Amino acid sequence: MLLQETNPEWEVALRGALDEAYPYIYFHHVGAAGGSAILSKRPITRLEIIHPRVDGSWFDVMVATVDTEQGELQLANVHLRPQLSETGNPIVGYFTTSSIRRAEMRDILAVLDRELPTIVAGDFNESSGGALGVLGDHGFENAGDAFGVDQDTWRWKTSVGEIGSRLDHVVHDDRVEPLGIEILQAGRSDHLPIRARITLVPRRT
Repeated sequence: MLLQETNPEWEVALRGALDEAYPYIYFHHVGAAGGSAILSKRPITRLEIIHPRVDGSWFDVMVATVDTEQGELQLANVHLRPQLSETGNPIVGYFTTSSIRRAEMRDILAVLDRELPTIVAGDFNESSGGALGVLGDHGFENAGDAFGVDQDTWRWKTSVGEIGSRLDHVVHDDRVEPLGIEILQAGRSDHLPIRARITLVPRRT
C-alpha cells in the first residue's frame, strides 16, 4: 500500500489498525501533510527517500524494493508538483507546471534500478502528458488504461459544484502484468484510493 500526504497522526492511527495485516510499515514525515508511507505484507529490502532535486519540485519520492513471492518488485511512491503556481494560482499553475512534472519523472527514472520490475504509483497531479508522457516514452503503461478505467480520482467541492480529474495512477513496466484495477468510492480525502492486482512476468532467458 502506497500513501501520500501523510502525517504523524495518520501514522499512529494506521499502525494501530493495520500493523498485524501489514508487518512492514515505513512512514516518512515532512511538514504538516507532505509525507508518504508504504505498508507491506512482504519484507522491504530497500527503501530510499529522494529529496526534490528539480527546480519547482515540492515533494520527496519514496523508492522501495519489496521481496514478493514472485521475486523483487520496485515501487516508486510519487507525489508530483500540483497544478499550482508558487503563489497558489491554479490557472497559472495549469499552464506552467507540466514541464516540472516531466523533469521530476526523468529524475525519478534516473535513480530506479531498471533491472527490477517496477511500478510508479501515486498522485501525479495530471491526467495526461507531462510525467505520464515521460513514462510512456520509456515503455511504461498505465494500468488503468488496460482496463478502460477513466474515472476521476480527485474531487473538490466549489461554490459552483464539484470538480474532478483523474490525477492518481498506477503505471508499470513490461515485467509487471496488471490483473485488475478499481477506483474505490471510499474515504473522506479529496483523493480516492486505487486498488490494483498485479503479477510479475518471468524474465525471458
